Amino acid sequence: MEQTSRVIDPLSALSVEDPPFTILMNASLYQNLENQFKNKYPVFTLYNIKPDGSLLGLEVLDY
Repeated sequence: MEQTSRVIDPLSALSVEDPPFTILMNASLYQNLENQFKNKYPVFTLYNIKPDGSLLGLEVLDY
């Protein structure tokens, strides 16, 4: 399977469809949208990309 990447507007993070995908974002964006992410993507894994937790990866394999 070919992997593609694209840059999206942070406010469009909840419009990503067609898993699997990973959204990279800063921690403040995740904190602001946490409940909405949990409602839209009930099963996801959140990874710390940077050791200080300032950059996160939200991985959705299916929903």
